[in-house]
Amino acid sequence: MLTSELVSNPSVNWVAFHSAYDFGYLVKILKRSHLPTSLEEFLSIVRELFGSNVYDMKYIMQYSNALVGGLEGIANTLNVDRVVGKAHQAGSDSLLTWQTFQKMVKTYFIDVNEVQKYAGVIFGLEVASCLE
Repeated sequence: MLTSELVSNPSVNWVAFHSAYDFGYLVKILKRSHLPTSLEEFLSIVRELFGSNVYDMKYIMQYSNALVGGLEGIANTLNVDRVVGKAHQAGSDSLLTWQTFQKMVKTYFIDVNEVQKYAGVIFGLEVASCLE
């Protein structure tokens, strides 16, 4: 993955849903070491590996009164159908996450670039320095 140009590439956007554990796992395997002991160090490594274009839908949806619940519920609210596989299968959930994110941006953001203000924050790991 480190040689795939997906990592440390500022032109790549990472879209996830409630992704703290996902990024924790990726940091652990990509760094081939234990996770850092401080949140600040962990977030610094996430920025180093994945850049600032990380979008966690669970974090973004907090700012919409209409979107609550898990991925499946939000997809249903936005009329996004799962086109392949079953819930909790990596490929199927990844595709549903991407399609739901696209629909969420199109539905709730007048200007597509407006969603960038939510970039770089992982749900549950928000710290004041990330939000400024």
